[in-house]
Amino acid sequence: MAALQTFVINAPDFTEIEITFEKRIVKLRAEELDALIAQLGELRSRLNPAIPDDQSKVTHAHPIDDFYFRKLGNDEKSVPVKDGALLLFLSKRYGWFQLPADPGLAAALGKWLLTGDAEGAAVK
Repeated sequence: MAALQTFVINAPDFTEIEITFEKRIVKLRAEELDALIAQLGELRSRLNPAIPDDQSKVTHAHPIDDFYFRKLGNDEKSVPVKDGALLLFLSKRYGWFQLPADPGLAAALGKWLLTGDAEGAAVK
């Protein structure tokens, strides 16, 4: 296995990282590292054991630094419960994550936030 040995973020502009894997050195710019992280996530989704569906044992979460909700639909009168929504979450570790919410999920999330009843507020 190619184990990560060391890494150096090149100063003074911090635009490149130098990663040493055993005897090989790889230099990546920020956008290249972003693309690599996305590709590794896609590859992981194909491996066994599969990522568990049951999240009951999750005891911590990655920090969220910012979030943004955007309605989907082409006209200015579109609303999430009719046309769906896009939920975006920013992590300093991994960048922006996108969760498209169809109208049913948007309505369930709205119900949960207004009433505290989370029944149906899940992505399946």
